[in-house]
Amino acid sequence: MLWHHRTKIGLALLYLVLGTAVYFGYRGPAGDRTFLLGCLVVSGFLLGAAALVVPVERCPECDDDLGYFRGRGPLRNMQRRKPRYKTCRQCGHVVDRWE
Repeated sequence: MLWHHRTKIGLALLYLVLGTAVYFGYRGPAGDRTFLLGCLVVSGFLLGAAALVVPVERCPECDDDLGYFRGRGPLRNMQRRKPRYKTCRQCGHVVDRWE
């Protein structure tokens, strides 16, 4: 399920790399490092669960991943700086993301 979406895989890998860099780059006491590891595990679980649930925009013609999360209900059009029209990289179909 996750392997079908390039966007979700990229987000998971980014979090994995950032979490590893923060954990090994931390220079504080060992107790704080254990707490940091717990925070990273919990937030990673929540981020992973959200990435599995939230749908990704797909091309209606070729079913390619367009690289954006779809959003739910009134949250769909909340951020207007994203482009409304997105062109599919594989087939060239223009998708209206607000519809």
